[in-house]
Amino acid sequence: MAHRGQSELDLVPAFNVQPTGRKQRSTFNVHPGPNLVSALITVGGLFAFLLSFKTFSYLAMLWPLFALVIAAGFLHLWQAPTPRRWWRPVLALLFLAGMAEGIVTSVRFHAAARQLTPYQTFTDAIAVQLPPQSRVMGLQHYWLGLAAHHQNYQSILVPIFWTNPNYVSQPFSFIQAVQMKPPQIILLDQIMLDFLAETAQPDHPLHQLGQDFWTYLAERQARLIARIDDPTYGRLQIYELKK
Repeated sequence: MAHRGQSELDLVPAFNVQPTGRKQRSTFNVHPGPNLVSALITVGGLFAFLLSFKTFSYLAMLWPLFALVIAAGFLHLWQAPTPRRWWRPVLALLFLAGMAEGIVTSVRFHAAARQLTPYQTFTDAIAVQLPPQSRVMGLQHYWLGLAAHHQNYQSILVPIFWTNPNYVSQPFSFIQAVQMKPPQIILLDQIMLDFLAETAQPDHPLHQLGQDFWTYLAERQARLIARIDDPTYGRLQIYELKK
């Protein structure tokens, strides 16, 4: 217990000083490279082994780690003691070359993006064709764009997944699955149209799913109420279901 009148600050040990009087090594001097590489290997391994369905866009979670590992490698080489005087200028040139390539790529990317139809412009064109307060079903790509216009938007992947025994223990037919929450409007974009065209082949593993889909539209007396042809997103067909 501290004596009366003794300052509490006097009880705090001197920071970073060992009994021998030597300063402890700062943790900030430890090179981060091994930890970053370990994190990259761990996350990359989880990505490879735990994700059964992989797309290129999922790699976005790894790009920051790649950048940090490369930066840590540059820093390590820059700080490494070496009698070669040309080493640091070479690293500086590589860094400047990487920066220049990034700037050029960014300029090209923005120039290409200006030629594309903005996402909100395309979804606004869809929203104009939809009856008010209708239950809309389509791919999840349009949910954000249509959220301001239609609150009742359903992903068509839900009834599709319910037909797959890999996702549910007791699969349904597509007609049974979609009837659990029947839509009033169905959006068939270029992705869905291409998928249905592929399933039209009798030897396609999802041939029955494609046939069930068209049967469902026929039973609901689906009527094509609009078609949008866009140079960026392709064709989109809007069907209104009667029953």
